[in-house]
Amino acid sequence: SEKDLFYASGYIMAGERLFQLSSNAAAARGELALFYGDDLVGKDVYLRTWGIPDLSNKIVAALDLEILSYLESFCQGINDRIDMVKDDAPLEFKLLRVSPLKWKPTDIAGLGLLMAHDLQQSWKVELVFGAIAEEFGLNKVRSLFPEDEDSFSHVPPSYSIKTLFEVMLDSENYLRELSGMNGTVMGSNNWVISGNRTVSGKPLLANDPHLGFTQPGKWIQLHLKGGGFNLSGVTLAGVPLPIIGQNENIAWGVTNIMADDIDFFVETVDPQNPLLYFHDGAWKKMETRTETIPLKSGADSTFIVRLTHHGPIISDIHPLLKNEEKAVSMAWAGQKNLQLFSSLFSLAQARDWNDFNEALKSWDVPGQNFVFADRQGNIGWRAAAKIPIRKNGASLLPRPGENKDYDWQGYVPFEEMPVLFNPPEGFIATANQKTVEKSYPYYISNQFANPSRYLRIKEILESAKPIDVSDIKKMHMDVLHVYAREVTPYILNTKKGSETGNIKKVFEILENWDWIENKESTAALIYHAIYNNLLRNVYGDELNRVGPGMLEAFVDQPMVPERSLRVLLRKNSSDWFDDITTPAVESRNDIIYKSILDAVMELENSLGMNADLWIWGKVHTLTHKHELGKLKILNKLFGLNVGPFSKGGSSGTISKGQYRNLSDYDITVGPSMRLIVDFSDLNQTQFVLPAGQSGIPASPHYDDQAELYNSGRYRTVYFDEDLIRSSSQFKKLTLLPD
Repeated sequence: SEKDLFYASGYIMAGERLFQLSSNAAAARGELALFYGDDLVGKDVYLRTWGIPDLSNKIVAALDLEILSYLESFCQGINDRIDMVKDDAPLEFKLLRVSPLKWKPTDIAGLGLLMAHDLQQSWKVELVFGAIAEEFGLNKVRSLFPEDEDSFSHVPPSYSIKTLFEVMLDSENYLRELSGMNGTVMGSNNWVISGNRTVSGKPLLANDPHLGFTQPGKWIQLHLKGGGFNLSGVTLAGVPLPIIGQNENIAWGVTNIMADDIDFFVETVDPQNPLLYFHDGAWKKMETRTETIPLKSGADSTFIVRLTHHGPIISDIHPLLKNEEKAVSMAWAGQKNLQLFSSLFSLAQARDWNDFNEALKSWDVPGQNFVFADRQGNIGWRAAAKIPIRKNGASLLPRPGENKDYDWQGYVPFEEMPVLFNPPEGFIATANQKTVEKSYPYYISNQFANPSRYLRIKEILESAKPIDVSDIKKMHMDVLHVYAREVTPYILNTKKGSETGNIKKVFEILENWDWIENKESTAALIYHAIYNNLLRNVYGDELNRVGPGMLEAFVDQPMVPERSLRVLLRKNSSDWFDDITTPAVESRNDIIYKSILDAVMELENSLGMNADLWIWGKVHTLTHKHELGKLKILNKLFGLNVGPFSKGGSSGTISKGQYRNLSDYDITVGPSMRLIVDFSDLNQTQFVLPAGQSGIPASPHYDDQAELYNSGRYRTVYFDEDLIRSSSQFKKLTLLPD
């Protein structure tokens, strides 16, 4: 039955990922201080101010009773497994001296909200730009994006945005490191190809979601068959069924839309009554919510969340932000009653394009680009998200809370969201790029990722050659950087002809570069060293004046630096090129040439004078880091981390190897799994995880896929039950009722 099926799902998941499940539950409840220690109470305050535990309760209370019964069975499976191992829990529990957390349906809902929170990145953009406007004025923000300067039409209200940003950044960094979601672009690649472009004549679907690397990884592979369900794919530790995958009739993959679904409002508060705020010409009463946070020490901490009609007062998260006359509220699409689980369970049983669309009607956050293929040969794409309708949405500046004109006016109707079905091109691809034309009547985002990955995917798929699975495997490992192909000529144009030594050699190497960033490449390392110094030299003088950490935050956003820098380089003239710390007025070429000199000095100091030893893969490495693996003694004793592995690619290549700008070149974000579904044979699905399925360090499946993943190889995933049961290669576990 379905209930037995989801019980088994929870039981098996707890057997492989119990510590990850407990860590996820602690965050979803806003009880990190209870699980890890009292010093994390500030992070719990932050999560509860966002409202994640409160929203989880509301989601579960509104669930369809049948779906609720499935979630309860899943939790019972987890909890029965916990009871079995409570006297000999996995290693992490012993090291931290904590017990596994029993699960309940609200934990599942909370995990979905946490994923939506982690994939939502526009919170940082709005505060950073507000802080720049606060320090330098609105024109300085406008000059960052001269092609879109009209978007920044309103003056942000007065408030210490810098302080709010610094306090939020601390909590955000911790939570995103904990979840493995602390990267510039939590993006992905997906594409689907019609049979008229494939060797087999049947559709091919590919997906590689880009998330932060953790050990164990984000995804768990799962195939569920029972009752009315038969689907295979990947899910998160704490979600009972696949989020990405296939059933007997369809397959689907996702990428982040990069939706701008959050706004900050500066509210005017009555200094005599902190529960009154001014809006639309009148004083309105705030609602309140009392939160009690349990502590590991046995005590607890209580605080009150103030709520406006926009959302919670986020500036209450820290005493430094207290202001008797001003406060900042936060509107987020995730604060409304969500129907994510209704969508997931309907998607699992969808039979065709109509069912697929019907299932996604209730999808809200996180906003995703879904690609689709089916047995009938159809392909499609649907943007599924709650996109707020609001005045001047593209401004990316804090909004005046008292002015009703800036309030959200509902959400873009599902029927008017972007969609494609069987396009004449014969393929659809998304890679977090802008997916709508200027004529599209609604604002979705201006935080779309640089189109480098999309352009390369499109370049390959538009070739006349019919495509098969082996071609997609090569695409997944492709490391040609389209954006570098655009930027490199600006670097070469600064050549003076009088260069000597390694400066001269740098120009020679870049002049002969094919923009392929394989791990043996010297040119790739030189390019990225120059690029990072260019970011520092263009933006650093102003942003370091704004405040500590502001430069790093600025370049660590999905729309920045690539979009701004590309426009500034093309424009040639900008006040951002001038170094405000010097008496001279620097030009574009002055700053580029200085960045070349700085990069060469950096490489000589770190790797030596011999430029032939400046190899990309020597510094660009991937380590799958366990939460406790940062302690060297624990890592040495128990083998918690997996790696390092030398890698090619960067944030702009199909095979993504993203590092933190202005930091070292260690990879932080990349493909969290790779999936290829071939509709000529659903028993030949190709799949691989970055390290392994198990979260138990002593398990042979903790890291047994790492070699496959790094060499571009895959495992074959069978789908047919008879084939699976008759195969001698599989071990079998039978669960019997009491």
